[in-house]
Amino acid sequence: RHCAVQLPNRVELGRSLMRIGQKREAYEHLTAGMQMDVEDINALLQKEDGEQLLDKLRGEFDRSVSWGGFTPSPTASVVAAAATAAAESSSSSSSGSTGSTAAGDSSSTGR
Repeated sequence: RHCAVQLPNRVELGRSLMRIGQKREAYEHLTAGMQMDVEDINALLQKEDGEQLLDKLRGEFDRSVSWGGFTPSPTASVVAAAATAAAESSSSSSSGSTGSTAAGDSSSTGR
């Protein structure tokens, strides 16, 4: 139905939908756009704009009584940051056990 197959197109579609008051649809397209690959500098800049637009929509949601039962989810950057923090936490606990094993190996060889 729409020509929104690239990140910049999704962001522009979301921006246009916001301007005409179709906030739920705008949110859906912006969220989908944030999941897409960044192919070039234009896509990177559009992704930053899209994240700002999503923040604006969430702010409006927080101030409104209801979005008709629609609850926005966190942006991709928030989800990615949480996933990175979880991965770092698990890798630091894994590397801690690996480091003690390596130390145990070197002491058992007499080095």
